[in-house]
Amino acid sequence: MEPLSLIAGAGLLLALAYAVGYPLFSGRSHRPPTAFPAAGSAAAQALLEERKEQLFTALRELEFDCELGKVAPQDFAEQRPRLEAEALAVLRELEGLTGAPGPADPRQALEAEVRAARASLAALPSSRCPSCGAEQGADNQFCPQCGARLTRPHR
Repeated sequence: MEPLSLIAGAGLLLALAYAVGYPLFSGRSHRPPTAFPAAGSAAAQALLEERKEQLFTALRELEFDCELGKVAPQDFAEQRPRLEAEALAVLRELEGLTGAPGPADPRQALEAEVRAARASLAALPSSRCPSCGAEQGADNQFCPQCGARLTRPHR
């Protein structure tokens, strides 16, 4: 081999080692700092509202999955209190931001919001089979999963 190709190969290897090793051993983070909204700001309230909706959705989905048998009852019993506790913490924090007095029992407020969300979902036409819970197409007359006859509201 020629000495020039050995020198070029060694230089390329050193450059590659430097490019890979520098971020690992430099001790500096190259990530931009995360900016959190100031406490009490409209952005903080919007983040809390979004988190509240995520938690309520998670609670509804957990209950639905338990009813369908997709979540074991012991898993449901472990997960529901954790989600409820986090939702209550978010509700209390929102209450502190808005200054609106909350109910004497925050659990009642949480249950009332979950009931209201369920009622709004119940008013929507179902796209699931009443027998097995499988997702349905708009024009299906029979469930492709279990064969049950689907009832559709007249249009």
